[in-house]
This record gives sequence, structure tokens and C-alpha cells, in this order.
Amino acid sequence: MEDLLQKFFYGTEKKLKQTQNYKLVLKLLEKIRDGNIGEKDSEKLARELGVSEAMYYYLLKKLKNLRMVEKIDEVYRLSQIFGVRHDDLATIWFKFIGKERDVVMR
Repeated sequence: MEDLLQKFFYGTEKKLKQTQNYKLVLKLLEKIRDGNIGEKDSEKLARELGVSEAMYYYLLKKLKNLRMVEKIDEVYRLSQIFGVRHDDLATIWFKFIGKERDVVMR
């Protein structure tokens, strides 16, 4: 998962170095996955993650823009959209290059 996050947070590497690199984003995703996280929880979560509220909202916004996270009924949830989009992209790419989807990349 860290490799995936590094690819999508490439432009924020300098900021993320100040906040335990990509492990911080993974931790935030895990917290969203495991619980009912809403806007009211921002101060508490920022404190738990060891970052400012501004950095917390910055990372959350990035996750929302990537469509990894969405807000439903005032609660943040992991989104299926991210996986579906990239699965569709993989299908298109493999078709374009004339390879089968079961090819394992290293």
C-alpha cells in the first residue's frame, strides 16, 4: 500500500517527510476504514496522527481528490470509485498493449 501512496502523493513528498512520510496517510486511511470519522473528529485525529489540523485537512483533501475517500452523511468512508477507475484503466491499458490482464508486473 505504501508504494501506491508514494505514487499518488509524489508532489507532496516534502510535506509528508515532516509527518512520518506515507505511513501517516496509510494510518489515516486505516482510521477511516475502521471507524466513523467525521469533520467533528478532525482535532482528535490530527492529534493522534501527530500533525496539525491544517496538515490533516490537506491530506484528507488529497485523498478525496484522488477519490480514495468520500463523505457520505457527514462521515468519511473509503471509496470504491478509486479501485474501479484504476481497474478500468488497467483493462484499457492491457488491451492497448495487446497483453492479457493476468500478466504479473514486477
